[in-house]
Amino acid sequence: LLKYNTRSLLSSYVYKSNDNNSITAGWVNNILESNDGSIWISTAHDHATSGFSKLDPKTGSITSYTYHSLTPEIRWFSVIGELEPGKIFAETSEGLVTFDMKSLKVAATSLPGIDDDPGFTNIYTDSRENTWYCTYNGLYLKDKGSSKIHHYGISQFQGDSISSNEVANVWESDKYGLWILTNNGLFLYDYETDQISRHAYDPGKGDVLPSQDINSFYEDSDGFVWVGTWQGGLCKYDPRTGKIRTYTNADGLASMSIQGILADEKNDALWISTFAGISRFSIEEEQFNNFSLEDGIQGLLYADGSYLKTKDGHFIFGGSNGITIFDPDDIDRNSIPPKVYITDFKVANRSMAKGTHLMIINTLDPLNEFELKHDQNNISFDYIGIQYDNASKNKYSYILENYDDTWREVGNQRTAYYYNLPPGNYVFRVNASNSNGVWNETGALMKIRINPPWWKTWWAYILYGLFLIAAVILIDRFQRRRLVEKERTQAREKELEQAREIEKAYHKLKTTQSQLLHAEKMASLGELTAGIAHEIQNPLNFINNFSEVNTELLSEINDELENNNLEEIKAILDDLVVNEEKINYHGKRADSIVKGMLQHSRSSNGEKAPTDINALADEYLRMAFHGMRAKDKSFNSDFRTDFDEDLHKIRVIPQEIGRVLLNLINNAFYAVSEKAKEAPEDYIPAVIVSTKNLEDSVEIRVRDNGNGIPESLLKKIFQPFFTTKPTGEGTGLGLSLSYDIITKGHNGKLKVNTKKGEGSEFIIILPL
Repeated sequence: LLKYNTRSLLSSYVYKSNDNNSITAGWVNNILESNDGSIWISTAHDHATSGFSKLDPKTGSITSYTYHSLTPEIRWFSVIGELEPGKIFAETSEGLVTFDMKSLKVAATSLPGIDDDPGFTNIYTDSRENTWYCTYNGLYLKDKGSSKIHHYGISQFQGDSISSNEVANVWESDKYGLWILTNNGLFLYDYETDQISRHAYDPGKGDVLPSQDINSFYEDSDGFVWVGTWQGGLCKYDPRTGKIRTYTNADGLASMSIQGILADEKNDALWISTFAGISRFSIEEEQFNNFSLEDGIQGLLYADGSYLKTKDGHFIFGGSNGITIFDPDDIDRNSIPPKVYITDFKVANRSMAKGTHLMIINTLDPLNEFELKHDQNNISFDYIGIQYDNASKNKYSYILENYDDTWREVGNQRTAYYYNLPPGNYVFRVNASNSNGVWNETGALMKIRINPPWWKTWWAYILYGLFLIAAVILIDRFQRRRLVEKERTQAREKELEQAREIEKAYHKLKTTQSQLLHAEKMASLGELTAGIAHEIQNPLNFINNFSEVNTELLSEINDELENNNLEEIKAILDDLVVNEEKINYHGKRADSIVKGMLQHSRSSNGEKAPTDINALADEYLRMAFHGMRAKDKSFNSDFRTDFDEDLHKIRVIPQEIGRVLLNLINNAFYAVSEKAKEAPEDYIPAVIVSTKNLEDSVEIRVRDNGNGIPESLLKKIFQPFFTTKPTGEGTGLGLSLSYDIITKGHNGKLKVNTKKGEGSEFIIILPL
């Protein structure tokens, strides 16, 4: 049973010379809905037949007024807006006028603050109750409660021309501001900054839109902007990213000249008037459905800016021969979507229907499941959407799940082909829409399973696995026998070779150990020698200075002898005596330093002797400091002592304890030196050596305020060869030898306390 639609879904009102219920002749240049719900349509053709018409949308009755009947002088008339209830503001060939709806009288008018005859295109009142006047000379703003008019010229932006001042319309956005449509670009007014910026334009590349002649506009709830242009198609523009997607004839658009856009938010669609009829664009499916004369439109040509959405939800588009008016909900309510069937399923062009009529395949029925062999992988599907309103405009889309990534839009093609499909489970789904773009929500489906070849089945893979395991076991056993025999032969040779290598390694290790110990001792001796040289330099400087002074004094004695000045000679001799005493004093001090340090630095005989720990620590502290200064002239540090005066001499090996002290103090000076290189200017390096007399032992502490030792390194610092110093600056044996000297040589203890960023403290405890 077929149903025939007796009327078109789209209604039109056109000019008919012999019809009293006809609009005036010519292009519809503007459409206005007045406060009382009437629709006012102005046309432009000639003086005698053009004018404007009043449409009652409830009754469909039309009252027309030609320009000639209103005012003989007026040759054209463009409805702009309703400035106050009952009075239409219009622009005519004779200037601005108001038309009284009741008295039907036309009166000349003006807008103070706006240039004469700027060419009005629209009047818009925004949500803030500000009034915007769109003209061919820019945009004018009249603030709420103010009589002052502010003019915005838009032709000063980069890439603009005088045509940018030709403002076709404005659109208020909830997200961005006020969009401005011009004949040369898209602009945005910011309410907060009172500034206008250009959009969809790259200063380096120029125009981004295919055309900058903006005719129509719509902003959806997601913030995307839909722009209709002359000869530029339909553009989807994201103001946040600048990305643009353009829909053209290749996507199904009837014409590249978009004249008007009205949004059907309920059905997620855009209705578009063009130069080839009206198109409906489904946003989600990205599908165009084009309506032609047979669908009831007024004509193929529509006017730019001549479109209106009424308060009761009707859409009106004006064109070359009248207007087209419709309710977009009627398209869905009165359009029957096609019933979709899969009519045949073929493998290698051979039908698999097996005598069963496949027209029933539109449900989840066992009959629509097919199982195929691996070589039956060239398949096709025939399908149909039954809807006879305008069957040639039915459209189809399909997808093969587990193979296609997206739906394939195929127009009115009714066969789907797939070649060389890999084994797997597939579901073929097909859907169809009628000529009005209404899609069947269920569609039809068929399940297909292509089995793998026997050598790719699960049981085949199990067999492969078993064969592989058996082969691995056999090969492994064979290899093991060979390896065992080979290893036995090589083991005997290796045992002998290893024994020789172990003996060699042992002797080499002993030699290396001796060399390393000697290197560490020589390193300590080198640092000690540098300190001695630096320490002894002071008394030597005094000796040299006083010797030079004495030489000068002797020369003065000779001069005074010639003058026979005995008093002056006696005074000079007294100075010579004093200087000689100082030379003698500093010479003995240098001798004392040398003897003391030679005593501490000579090879140890392993015998303990009573030793003044305070004196020993003081000497090595000074020697270490001067040694660091000798190596690095820029080095400087504060160093102090805190000795227990009641500390008695204890029996130790002085050379060994001196070596430990020198190592710990050198490490402390190195730590503060490294921190000084990276610390702020107010950082003062400091090393403190202190002693304390305990009940049964003597405690020696070496503390610094360097960076401290990381927690992860504390367990390693006493290990041989471990060092944090750069290569060539440390052997890694200093702390290890020090630990052995204290713990093994003197039955004492060597401990460390540290805090990251604040410094370290090494503690030596020697039993009395």
